[in-house]
Amino acid sequence: MIIDRPEPLVFVGYEVSEPELFGIGGISDVRKRFAGFVTEDQRVVDVLADHLLGVAGRAETASV
Repeated sequence: MIIDRPEPLVFVGYEVSEPELFGIGGISDVRKRFAGFVTEDQRVVDVLADHLLGVAGRAETASV
């Protein structure tokens, strides 16, 4: 999640479950494991937002 108003904030989360659970079932499974970070550093917010916008643009171009 990335927001820049009213204050810059990034939340990044990713699954680190064991291979037999990874990507299977819901996130409420107590055996699942997740890691991540939160930052309000404007530099990180800007870089991640630019990167994700670029990825989104490439995906739109590829599907046309």
